[in-house]
Amino acid sequence: MKPITKRLSLIGLLLTNSAFAAEALKIDLPAVITSADFRPSTAQETPVSLTEINEETIEARNAQHLEEVLNLAPNVNVSSGASRGQYYQIRGMGERSQFTAPINPSVGLIIDGIDFSRSGGAATLFDIQSVEVLRGPQGTKFGANGLAGTINMRSKEPTKDFEMHAETGFAEYNTRNFGVAAGGTVVEDKLLGRASLYSHKSDGYMENDFLGRDNTNNQDELTFRSKFKLFATDDLTIDLSYIHLDIDNGYDAFTLANTRKSFADEPGEDKQRTNAVGIKTNWNASDAVTIQTEATYLHSDLVYSYDEDWGNPRDRNDPASAIYDPLGIGYDSFDRYDRERENYSFELRALSDKAGRIFNDSTNWTVGLYHINQDEKFDRTYTYGDQDGAYNTQNTAVYGQLDTALTEKLTLVSGARTEYFKANYDDSNAVKENIHEVLFGGK
Repeated sequence: MKPITKRLSLIGLLLTNSAFAAEALKIDLPAVITSADFRPSTAQETPVSLTEINEETIEARNAQHLEEVLNLAPNVNVSSGASRGQYYQIRGMGERSQFTAPINPSVGLIIDGIDFSRSGGAATLFDIQSVEVLRGPQGTKFGANGLAGTINMRSKEPTKDFEMHAETGFAEYNTRNFGVAAGGTVVEDKLLGRASLYSHKSDGYMENDFLGRDNTNNQDELTFRSKFKLFATDDLTIDLSYIHLDIDNGYDAFTLANTRKSFADEPGEDKQRTNAVGIKTNWNASDAVTIQTEATYLHSDLVYSYDEDWGNPRDRNDPASAIYDPLGIGYDSFDRYDRERENYSFELRALSDKAGRIFNDSTNWTVGLYHINQDEKFDRTYTYGDQDGAYNTQNTAVYGQLDTALTEKLTLVSGARTEYFKANYDDSNAVKENIHEVLFGGK
């Protein structure tokens, strides 16, 4: 028995030492709180395929735009077709570009509760607290604009204590950045505020040999954000957010030889002027019910243009100019799209509080009503024929969700959403389309 006893004692000693080592190495990590559902919850408890990109990761990469961090999320792609990656695909679904045809995005882009789904250039990252990439249909909360998934960006919230952050940077291609953010108490025990301003400029890495310029693919981006939190009463909180974007980028990226040297005689542009505002309220109506509302408004003017022939016509009397027209066909074309977008939305929802749980105090419930109207007017200026038109969509939805605690560790989430979708399209080529559909989703 002695050899066996000794072996068992040694095993017991090793297990004991391992337990002490594990206890010594135990580290408490802060919980990651997400807004992927109607109620804030930790990432571990959220039943969604989720990737959270926090501010530490954004700062470590010195990322200026969403396109620079999206590769951290599996099964997510971004395509450019412009000076920035503006079109997103999740699990193979999504858009790659936009020209004349209207689009209803499969991947929604939400910034501070405001729908930027058709304006991906707005996804600048200064003073952003987190980026949540939700993969798969988000049929209960986000509806038709989240068929493939949703990208939800949240800027930093104002705090009671004063905070200030400033940064600057310099890099190749005449790149320079400067940003400042500050926030704190505006009115004691009543109003908190935060504001940030960020400028990013770069000549870009393309050189236009025909024009003798090195800034035809430049970036010139200005972002201003502000947030205010008003404690109107003990039971009512009002949040106000405002976003201003002034993006004045060039677009000269096409070359027949796939190099960084362009021969375009008419470099394009990728511009965006946006003003957006959102107002949220949270009212604890009673111990049983909380009422929340959210209203948003967005107006954007956008310009997208490019040199369609990627060069310029050859001068037949100057053989040396063949380098500027490699095809030798004298083809010359320029394409420009001016768009004006105007969105407004309203959402009203009621959520159960502790005293409002149903089914023997086991189930939290949520019911809501949502409406969004999106208007887009476009004017195409094209060498071989101009075009203009308008596209309007309206989404009206009702939804509900139950969160039932089956055991202390197991919760059943069941939600449903019915959405009435209406779309009208009309252009100068006598194309008219009117669509009315009833859509269903849930989880």
